[in-house]
Amino acid sequence: MIAAILLCGASVMLTSCSKDDDNNGGSAPQEKAKYTIMFYGCGGGDVDVMLEGAFNSILNAVIESKGQVRFMVMYSMSKDDTKYKKINPNFDPNVFWGELGMTYRYEMCDETFKDFTEKNGQQLYRERLKYKPASEVKLYEKATLMEYIEWCKKTAPAENYILIPCNHGGGFDLDTEVTRGIMYDDNHKGMGLSVKSIAAALKETNTHLKAIYWYGCLMGQLEVLTETAPYCDYQFTSTHVARVNEDHPVSLIKALTASPNDFEQAALKQRQYLETSFLYAFKNAKDKDENLNPENCDFGCWRSDKIAAINAQVKEMGELITSNYTEQKGGVDAASMSVYVYEWQYPHVDVLDYADNLALYMDENAQTQAKAKDVAENLRKAIEAANVYRINGVFRKYKGTDVKTLRGTFSLGISLYTKEDDDYQKHAANFKSSAFDQATGWSKWLDMNTVSVMPETIEELLNPVNNSDVELWWLDDDEE
Repeated sequence: MIAAILLCGASVMLTSCSKDDDNNGGSAPQEKAKYTIMFYGCGGGDVDVMLEGAFNSILNAVIESKGQVRFMVMYSMSKDDTKYKKINPNFDPNVFWGELGMTYRYEMCDETFKDFTEKNGQQLYRERLKYKPASEVKLYEKATLMEYIEWCKKTAPAENYILIPCNHGGGFDLDTEVTRGIMYDDNHKGMGLSVKSIAAALKETNTHLKAIYWYGCLMGQLEVLTETAPYCDYQFTSTHVARVNEDHPVSLIKALTASPNDFEQAALKQRQYLETSFLYAFKNAKDKDENLNPENCDFGCWRSDKIAAINAQVKEMGELITSNYTEQKGGVDAASMSVYVYEWQYPHVDVLDYADNLALYMDENAQTQAKAKDVAENLRKAIEAANVYRINGVFRKYKGTDVKTLRGTFSLGISLYTKEDDDYQKHAANFKSSAFDQATGWSKWLDMNTVSVMPETIEELLNPVNNSDVELWWLDDDEE
């Protein structure tokens, strides 16, 4: 972790900030900040504990930014600690600084946090920062997000805005009744905020973000990236189960402070801050706990304006499959069964590995195979052009062999929905309304596909018995 923070010579902003109130909190700033980060999320057992522990580090990073980065918070604590107690029987609810079942909304800064009070030995410095009971705040509704965005823009105006939706993520899900987008709120029966709602909120508030920082699992789907691409310049994602800790927001604030005028340079600095703790922390935890199962992980930054070029190749791939499926069903099905699956519960596969497997198995005539190889190579180039950075770690093994793609790595960090029969049959219309399907026509293949992408042995792959081997791979852009 880089210790020194280099402050650029740009003019800094002097502001007064306070808790949320009817006047939108705090005095008007004398000058716009360079960045305002809008943190929007909820707890859910272990996420409560993680975030509560992160707030001091975030506060220190904000103070060190000297007004260049402002950090807004709207966050609902979990309804209760029942779920986390099941995970951790020794859980102590007194570790919470916030109140379970309460929503907080405020700007994180030294003035907001200067008043420390104690009650029964506990620090309750956020007692005066309460917003509303979480039961009254529907974070999963578009209108709530829209009001929060407008409050942030009025309270902490900036040249650039970054949205951080935080909590467990599920990617682009077809079922809109209980959305598997992100932020499952146990104060409202696990309802989550849909990706389409986020896109609509940004559109309707006329807000173009510098970045969306998807602070949750499984958000690196093309379906997700495509839906929100028109409303942000960059997107940060994890396609596997995410390694989520305080280093994500802290590293982002530090990097923006160090390189406020060049976002991609800041992103690369953020990678330097993040990658050490992101991967080595898990390895160290594995070294201390022999029962901890090794898993794969990734994190990356993507240019939104390059997603369309990736989708163009996915459209080519879909047309290749559908036009040849009758004659080459065996090869296509073999490719579907062989592709890299990110998490066994979800049919999210590595998009480039799917193209590579099609090129391998669709070999009944030279013309088709040549076309499949062209699609795979053009797709690789498009993905590389879209990528600012990626951190990839391989921890998963099966019978001593690394689980990985045909190219010798485990992913390039972008996934694609391929089929979950019951879900797709019930909610195909929702998928077909997505920006991704409108750009690619991918549902034409989903309508034909009857093969599960998840082999019967996938649970064995995810749960290697008595396997204490852990390997760490660093994959730079020039090192496949």
